[in-house]
Amino acid sequence: MKAFFEYFFGKGDEVEFRNFTLAHFLPILLMIAIIVLIYVFRDRIRNSKREKNLRLALALIMIICEMSYFWRLVGVPSLGANPQDHLPITLCGWGVIFGSYMLVTKNQTLFDIPYFWLFSGTIFALITPTVITYTGPTRFRYYQF
Repeated sequence: MKAFFEYFFGKGDEVEFRNFTLAHFLPILLMIAIIVLIYVFRDRIRNSKREKNLRLALALIMIICEMSYFWRLVGVPSLGANPQDHLPITLCGWGVIFGSYMLVTKNQTLFDIPYFWLFSGTIFALITPTVITYTGPTRFRYYQF
């Protein structure tokens, strides 16, 4: 079992992920489908009596997903976790923090900054995901990305 976790949470030695393959397009298509579903059912979601709980759950999921990157680095010593190299000061890290805050508080004035940060960053990351070159669909980092 330990070998599985070391493999799943670790980093590969050879290239596992290739651009413009099924492993590249499948998550993109899945996210497009989720976005379309949210758009189609937006009125039902907005008027639901569980809307606040849904917003809180989404904010919590966002924070946990962001923190899971650091948990992985700490939990797998072979990845060489250095706190100075992996502080959450990246554009995406701040976007997740601001996005979670917006979900919880419904703060519209903060919307513009993370929207453009995350929109532009996500488009480039989806087209050229060099971060996951050594982690294909059999590794945690692929799903976290």
